[in-house]
Amino acid sequence: MVLHVVSLYSNSHFMAEVLKITPALLCYQNKKNETALHIAANEGHTEVIHVLLVRIEDHNTKEKLTRMIGASGDTALHKAVRSQHLDVVKILVKEDPEFEFPPNHAEETPLYLAAESGFHDALINILESCKKPIYAADCIRSLWHWNKPLCEELDLWGWNSLHYAVKLGLEDVVFDMLGWKKSLVYLPTGSENDWTTIIHITASEDDVNIINKLLDHCPNCWDMLNRNNQNALHVAVLNNQDKVVRFLLDSNKYDNLVDEPDSDGKSPLHLVVVSGNHVPKLINHPRAKPMSFIKQNQTPLDTTLLCTVTTKKEKLVEDLCSIGRFGKRDFKVKRKYEYMHNPNNEMGTRVKMQLREVDHDKAKKADQTEVESIMKATQIHIVVATLIMTVTFAAGITLPEGFERDSDSPNQGMAILIRKITFCVFVVSDAIAFTF
Repeated sequence: MVLHVVSLYSNSHFMAEVLKITPALLCYQNKKNETALHIAANEGHTEVIHVLLVRIEDHNTKEKLTRMIGASGDTALHKAVRSQHLDVVKILVKEDPEFEFPPNHAEETPLYLAAESGFHDALINILESCKKPIYAADCIRSLWHWNKPLCEELDLWGWNSLHYAVKLGLEDVVFDMLGWKKSLVYLPTGSENDWTTIIHITASEDDVNIINKLLDHCPNCWDMLNRNNQNALHVAVLNNQDKVVRFLLDSNKYDNLVDEPDSDGKSPLHLVVVSGNHVPKLINHPRAKPMSFIKQNQTPLDTTLLCTVTTKKEKLVEDLCSIGRFGKRDFKVKRKYEYMHNPNNEMGTRVKMQLREVDHDKAKKADQTEVESIMKATQIHIVVATLIMTVTFAAGITLPEGFERDSDSPNQGMAILIRKITFCVFVVSDAIAFTF
């Protein structure tokens, strides 16, 4: 069919014209029950795929197209993963994140194909974007029972089976593996320069149930740190995972996480500002330290005030100012903020005037500094000019080869080299230099 041929040779402009005339061809299948989307996905023609999906205005029709299977049971995503086209994988997964992408007739899911071929980027993209991809948990459990040490084997990226089970939220598999060997929890994952731990993976996935299982088997793993010396609360706050944040803050056992600094000196309270999240429970926690400093000598309030103005920033500043646990420096910042945000307050007007005076003084000092630098430059120029004048004057008096001394010569007292062109050039140049 013409649309399939166009998809094969990636003529997106012609395809757009065809679809204008006959949009029903979108879901037309060839003898292999494959649509034009199957062929474009297999060939990696992203422009053609964009044209196909843009032409569908009805959401149900778009879902129908992405979920259609060929004679072998393959969806377009199967084709894209098998052909290693990452851009196509991202488009298809983004268009239909609710679809489970079930196995084909050979019992292969897109997730399985990505894992089997080592297509790591596609594997991670499917896991992160699809809300409920099908993965054979029973197969995982069967393989593990067949050879339990398999779960300790690392892949090219430093991940073992337990790490993936935690990321996928396979509670039963995690429970079985930890029941066999608890020490698996303490194995780091990732590369030598960028490693993390299972507790951090769970915190970034916002999976409280998995965290409970980890802590039941290994109660001491809650305070593990990653490469950046960040704990689980750091990661949960940075990734805006509210469930994990609330879980950790609700228990007194994990209070130490609240004020623990990372490699840059940032506590979870500093990261609330960086992430743009708003976590009142952390801000008001008794262990939170508003006066803790990072390496840039900034408190959480300083960091907040330096961020771009947003509604969340205003709320954060208000909450930080309401805590009441300030040192001398942050107390001044707090008072200035309160006065400047209350125009009816007489003291606020006074503070604004004081701030204007400070700005004026700063400008005056800057002008004074500039004048001083100009005067120093002028003095240097005078010294250089004096040296040049001295040298040129001496050169003008002490002429090369001297003067004509023969009393009988009509040129007595004249320069000996007066008829030399090079000497004339020297005299002119010396006069110009002396004048300057």
